[in-house]
Amino acid sequence: KIKFRENVQIFDLTKSRKVAAKLEESVVHCSEESRMEFLYFILATTRGRTLVFCNAISTIRTLLSILGHLGLPVSAIHAQQQQRQRLKALDSFK
Repeated sequence: KIKFRENVQIFDLTKSRKVAAKLEESVVHCSEESRMEFLYFILATTRGRTLVFCNAISTIRTLLSILGHLGLPVSAIHAQQQQRQRLKALDSFK
């Protein structure tokens, strides 16, 4: 067992704002079955650029295919791409 001091002070040095000033962060709580519909609705009705993060490359590939067939301009960046492919996708986002 590790003994700790009784009177410990914690200093949080992070800034109160964790998102850049021109960036809007959103979370939509929905069922897994309706996730794709919500994502398409948000992407189709929102102006500007959007980043979507996924936890699996297979999900990224699925989204890329479906959203591309639905007429949305999409690009993907993941670990199995060559660096030049990642840079090209990043340039298309700018």
